[in-house]
Amino acid sequence: MAGTKLIKLDLNEADELYGWEMHKNPIVISAMRESIKLGQYFPAVDIVKSEDGIYQILTRNVFNATKNYGGHNRSFSHYKEKTPLLCRLWEENTDDVEDIKFRPIKEIKLDGELNNYQLRNTLLHLPPYIAKEFCRKNKLFPEYYLY
Repeated sequence: MAGTKLIKLDLNEADELYGWEMHKNPIVISAMRESIKLGQYFPAVDIVKSEDGIYQILTRNVFNATKNYGGHNRSFSHYKEKTPLLCRLWEENTDDVEDIKFRPIKEIKLDGELNNYQLRNTLLHLPPYIAKEFCRKNKLFPEYYLY
């Protein structure tokens, strides 16, 4: 893909990553951390490097301008697991971010609402027997683990 390159950021060492979502759900983060511990890979987080050398999550989807980018769950989970985060670094920053307040990913608070779509998407990265046990333990989706 022209204008990009894959890199790995070490959020526990020198690399600092900024985003705009500061409240995430602890259950989604927990499921994602389980996947990371098992060596599962997630799609690269799309980022840009600002003029002052700070990495930030890209805000607008290059392929679909009506959708926002994301990656806050992936970024925070990799930070907590102390594992490098796979990122797609865009050479050109076309973001219009004047109205967005960026903060370090490390400052995310685990007090956000549960997003079933994000949780189900994360559970797909777990082996079925582990996903089932995770759901049972957290009393999620009983239709999944009762049978």
